[in-house]
Amino acid sequence: MIQEILELNREITKKEPHITGCPSNNFIRAVEKKNKELDQVLLSIFKEQDECTGPAHFSRENTWCWGGPTPLWGGSMDMDTSVKGAKYFGFDNVVYLHGPVNENAMKLHSKCKKILCALSGIGRSAGAQPESDTETAENLSKLSLEYKNIKGGIIDDLIQSYGRQYSCRDIENIYNALKKYNSELDLYAVVYAHELDLPSVKAFEPFIDCVNLWFWLRTDLADMDLTVEKCRHVFPGKKIMMGVFMHDYGLGAIGNTDRIIESQLKRARQLLAAGKINDIVILGDREIAKYPDTAKSIKKFFVSEFRQNIAEGR
Repeated sequence: MIQEILELNREITKKEPHITGCPSNNFIRAVEKKNKELDQVLLSIFKEQDECTGPAHFSRENTWCWGGPTPLWGGSMDMDTSVKGAKYFGFDNVVYLHGPVNENAMKLHSKCKKILCALSGIGRSAGAQPESDTETAENLSKLSLEYKNIKGGIIDDLIQSYGRQYSCRDIENIYNALKKYNSELDLYAVVYAHELDLPSVKAFEPFIDCVNLWFWLRTDLADMDLTVEKCRHVFPGKKIMMGVFMHDYGLGAIGNTDRIIESQLKRARQLLAAGKINDIVILGDREIAKYPDTAKSIKKFFVSEFRQNIAEGR
């Protein structure tokens, strides 16, 4: 439409030159229809931006704890460490990584309302998963027939692994294997804010059901709204789960402060209410012992969120 208006302007100006900034009545009549159409498009966009189509507060339905057994990053090898982390924060849902994806693991997570399981070997504890990623996806698909709380699988660090560990065909195979026995399962992928401009992102888009969006560089949080809009553009119609780091792995190599995390959580709440994100996940279980005060602050925030949901009858 923009190009149409510009071309129309040029054509009319050739026939009837006028002073720039002082259109004649004939010029106005000639371009008025197209400009009104453009105004309607803009007004519909403004209306959509103003509408609150999502829940006003986070609930136990859309909050997750990220974790699993690992000796790295100050983690724990307890097989139920992710369950303990979720219980601490008051969450019902777990993004389970690092450990094996098998029946024993699913039994340990059977009381979780929802669980996503890692499909990739990235970050997996040594010896935990002898199967390939595609085999793991197929196994999870089969397990979901018995364990109804399994909602999908997740590939960690997908974009940065492109060309080194994954091809598009690999992701397509994992996607198809995950849905082999249960087409309702979703494939999530970790995507970082700074990766959204990379051409490889679009190559994976057809096989990603939901985006797990993280801000690897703490400075990228300043552009949170823009990043979410960019993510919605790159992955149109896909759900977004926003990730929150308690430890600043990408830049400062120290714990994120309570004020930074609280600011991200509050802004995420606004994006949730606007219908622009769907879930939030806290990383995670291994950080609770490392940053107890920060963990308490996060827990306090979500206790308040859950209470307000109950008070508002949501």
